[in-house]
Amino acid sequence: MEVGAEDVEQVVGELRRDFEGTCVAIAGELASSGDPTHWLHLLIILVRDGQSGSQDVGLSDEQVERLDMDFLPQVVQLLLGKSFDVRTVEDVNKFLQWTLARVAKRFQEGDTSRVSCLARVLDAHRRFYLYHGTSNDGTALNRGQETENNEKDESTEFQALRFTERDSSEYTSRYFMLNLEHWGQVGGFSLFLEVLAAGASFEVLQCILRVVYDVKDHLCAVFLAEYFPKLVDAVCTHIRKLQAAEFYALSRDSLLEVVQVMELLLLKIQHNVDIIDTVQRNGQAFKTENDKHSVDESGSGALLARELCEQRVQLLRLEISLRFFQSNSLEKRIYGLTEVVVIITRLYNDQIQEQLEPTAASLYSTLSFLVDWMHEKQLMQELLGDKMHVELIKRSTSLFQFASELECLPTEWIDLVWSCYHSDTESAGESRPVQRRHEAFRSTIHDLLMEMVTFVELPSLNHLVARIEAVRAKLDSNQLCLFAAIAARRLVCRELPERDDSTDAPRQRSLRQQILMHLWTVVLPSNTSMDFCDEVLVRMHEMLRSEAVGEEGGESEEEACVNNYRSCEMVDELLCSCLDNISRRENLAMSLKLFTQLSSLVAEMGIVLAPHQHSKSYVKFLLDEIVIYKQEVRQALEVTQWRHMDDDERETLPVLKDHVNDIKNRLLALRASWILDIGESVFVEDQLDVVWHLMIAEAFLLDEAALCFQWIELCMNTPVQLKNNRPESETAGSSQALMPLRMAEYLVTKKFPSLPGQCITLSTLCCFHSIFRRINLVKGGLEIFSTASPVGSDLVLSPTNKTTSGSSSGGDKDESVELMTGQPLVGLDELWQLAVSASDPAVAEEIITLLANFHLAFAPNVQQTEVPFRCKMQYVEKCMEFIATAKADAEKIRTCTFSPASDRPEATDKSVLTERAASVAVVNRCIDLLRYFLEACKIGDDSEENANEALMDKLESEGISLSTDSDGSGEASKKPFQIEHLEERLPYLEIYPSPMKDVQSDPSIGAKLGYRAARRPSWTFRQQHALLDVIVDANEEVDTEDTDQPQKDEEAAWIARQVVGLSLSAHH
Repeated sequence: MEVGAEDVEQVVGELRRDFEGTCVAIAGELASSGDPTHWLHLLIILVRDGQSGSQDVGLSDEQVERLDMDFLPQVVQLLLGKSFDVRTVEDVNKFLQWTLARVAKRFQEGDTSRVSCLARVLDAHRRFYLYHGTSNDGTALNRGQETENNEKDESTEFQALRFTERDSSEYTSRYFMLNLEHWGQVGGFSLFLEVLAAGASFEVLQCILRVVYDVKDHLCAVFLAEYFPKLVDAVCTHIRKLQAAEFYALSRDSLLEVVQVMELLLLKIQHNVDIIDTVQRNGQAFKTENDKHSVDESGSGALLARELCEQRVQLLRLEISLRFFQSNSLEKRIYGLTEVVVIITRLYNDQIQEQLEPTAASLYSTLSFLVDWMHEKQLMQELLGDKMHVELIKRSTSLFQFASELECLPTEWIDLVWSCYHSDTESAGESRPVQRRHEAFRSTIHDLLMEMVTFVELPSLNHLVARIEAVRAKLDSNQLCLFAAIAARRLVCRELPERDDSTDAPRQRSLRQQILMHLWTVVLPSNTSMDFCDEVLVRMHEMLRSEAVGEEGGESEEEACVNNYRSCEMVDELLCSCLDNISRRENLAMSLKLFTQLSSLVAEMGIVLAPHQHSKSYVKFLLDEIVIYKQEVRQALEVTQWRHMDDDERETLPVLKDHVNDIKNRLLALRASWILDIGESVFVEDQLDVVWHLMIAEAFLLDEAALCFQWIELCMNTPVQLKNNRPESETAGSSQALMPLRMAEYLVTKKFPSLPGQCITLSTLCCFHSIFRRINLVKGGLEIFSTASPVGSDLVLSPTNKTTSGSSSGGDKDESVELMTGQPLVGLDELWQLAVSASDPAVAEEIITLLANFHLAFAPNVQQTEVPFRCKMQYVEKCMEFIATAKADAEKIRTCTFSPASDRPEATDKSVLTERAASVAVVNRCIDLLRYFLEACKIGDDSEENANEALMDKLESEGISLSTDSDGSGEASKKPFQIEHLEERLPYLEIYPSPMKDVQSDPSIGAKLGYRAARRPSWTFRQQHALLDVIVDANEEVDTEDTDQPQKDEEAAWIARQVVGLSLSAHH
């Protein structure tokens, strides 16, 4: 319909006079008229000519703008909300297409205000589309027109469709499809991308996505598959360009809605691909009206498009999560990183499930876009940058594991983590800010690295090992733990330059072996902290043990053989290095310690050393080194007056500062050499004499000798495996020890009696008792019994090492004791000698306690025989012999001292006084031996006292026969001694008080008898030996019972009768 100039001028005049009223009138005409063509053409002319600046319109720019921006959207809404006469539908639809072109032009100008109008035009559910152009439009005219159009325009109109589906549903309006196609032809879909990329508001983004979502079912599958990745990229760009304040002001639901729209579009694309797959499986040809491609070509292209679209949706989710991760708020950063980890982990797990045989290459082919995205966004730099936080680091492990599983973990990430873990610069001022505060994060990053070494591949491990090795002397405990964790994975790292003689193939060294050699050759020599060096040695022992066992014990037979060979090769290499260092006297302490550990490992794991090692005598080598060491120390001490110093002063000498530790290392290494040396698997006397002479006889410190005594006990308790498997002279049930029984007897009978008094210490006694106990248990002189003393039951002795008692209450306390069987005890005479010779009163007390116990504690089957009483007699006779001898020696020295020759000054010098004091001390010691024994004999209840009375009578009646020989020649063999001899000792008791004298006891008893009422061994020694538990504790009786004077007199009289009776029998 043509519009005349008069009509235009009239409407313009009305608009200029009353713009709003005229617009309302026009809208009323459009709403009421069945043919709005005239008014629509008029509006097109007004807007088109008004914006072109034509003078024929006569409207101001403001009025034209209001007409275009405000009134036309209302007209569009009105047109879409009603139905029209079929003859005017085409004109109305052309007006809608003109409107779409206007909106596209606005978009090109950057104006997005008409996006709501666009959404109405492209809404297929509007009344206009529902009534026109569908199968529901039942008028004959419409049907005839549609038939005519289908016949005439099939080759023109429908062939031109590029953006919409050619075979649309019968319920979809043809006009809607034409308008949608027209929007594509004017570049509307491309304009969407430009508007989003330009940084429009988030509301525009939501509106555009709703439009695309509404028309998705009508778009061409090929176009949608091509357009969707571009749309997602534009959305991602829009998300990145949103201002921080605007983005963080958005709700997570609104952002989630964006993702959901994209996922729904993706479902449409996937549905299209599934249709293609179905057609392909049915052997049909998928051809369009204008496309002659085969199913294979279209199907493969659709599948690639589907994968590309899926990747774009995931990237959109990652971009939104990244914006949260880049926030300054910790809560938002945690949320963002968590979402990133969840997305990547889910995609990785999906691929693991989908692929039949997933490999790193196949996984990377489908997930490489995630790796590229992390590199592009510098995700790790953001994680470990200035905003680093421990909670974020804890949640990042999966990202490293993901990259490692795809074998694409970059070394830059490892360097970045390491830079936060260890600063390579000397001064804190040159380091990054995160390094200056890295101590707060060090523990968390250490945990991250500990987890990383369990899954990263060999190249990454090699790089991490190189970074740790670069630390060298600055290595700390945490980095050592990293070394240990890396060594736990048996991975071949490189080939050695030399070749294997057996196979003529390059020798390979595992990562564990490389770490071992680095610790041994670099870390230990350069570190000065002995505690840390010991920690390094412990870690090396664990690594060598793993090297010998093999990785988790699950290797095949051939692998086991290879592993055993490698482990032996590593042990041989370290063993040769230790011996070389010792021979050159370099890094001695660490070499001796590692030598000891290697010996323990060889014995524990059954490692067979290389044949060239069998020709070496490790024992001789270590003994020679000890001799050299002692000579060096002695030469260094010559410049000092060390011989005239006591032990405490000697310890302060610089030469002896670390002497005890050096001796300990050498003793342990010597024991290890005996275990390791096949030719010297047991001790020999010459070797033991050398050790005794160097470490005990010529010890510079008492602690040195104490270490040697402990070492002897250790060797005696060390089991060994002999090649000949010959049983020792011990019982069948005893195990072969490094120190055999014959050598133990040699020590007891030959070496211990030769010790001077000042060298007899508690360590000496402990060692002697340990050997004494072992020998006599084997030979039958002692037998082990277990005791139990429950409440309400009597003491029960059991030789089966199991507790038997009258009740089984929970408060039972089991203890084991060694009781005499009546057979002679090996070493008992030597114990007497130690008791008399010991200079330390405290040590003498313990020896006397031990000696008395070995004459009083008998097995139950011997207690009712005469053996206990004969042993008591033998003890008393031995005491009398020592007393008589000591008294004679003291009188001899006393006589020489007060002789006429003693008037000379040299006769009363210090040495004579010292000798006289020593002789008197021996007399005191002998008296103490007798006194304690008599005191121990009297302890007991009334029944025991009555039994003692009867046995004492029998003892006195048999005194003559016990002291004389059968031929009457025994009178000269026993020297008589009288009670008076004991009285001569009393004046010296005040000058040289006995160590057995109790200053806390009743003074009246001390005045009468010269000794205390009761005495028990020290608690420490009882804990070690537990020998007197079978004797009732008299201290408890004295504390609880009434100790009145008549009772004390009775006890004193009983002891006096014992001494008198023994004296009479000796006299006879």
